[in-house]
Amino acid sequence: MAALSTNKIKDIDYSFCRELDTLKDKKLYKIRLQYNSQYYKEFSFKVPERAFLFEMNEVTFDGSKDVIALFEKAKTDYEFKK
Repeated sequence: MAALSTNKIKDIDYSFCRELDTLKDKKLYKIRLQYNSQYYKEFSFKVPERAFLFEMNEVTFDGSKDVIALFEKAKTDYEFKK
């Protein structure tokens, strides 16, 4: 796992991990999870090597009410860990 933090997007209200943001006084903005290939003998199946990248960027947009409503709905529908 690799994790990167920055001061540039510190004021964004969303977080991958508020505890790490607070600990480093920076916003965690990029996480890369790397998995090695693995063979499952009981299934005779090999899962290939893979990686997942999650990244948060600040973007500008026209203030569309639909976009804002989507994020507000996500905040209320899912209990984000604080």
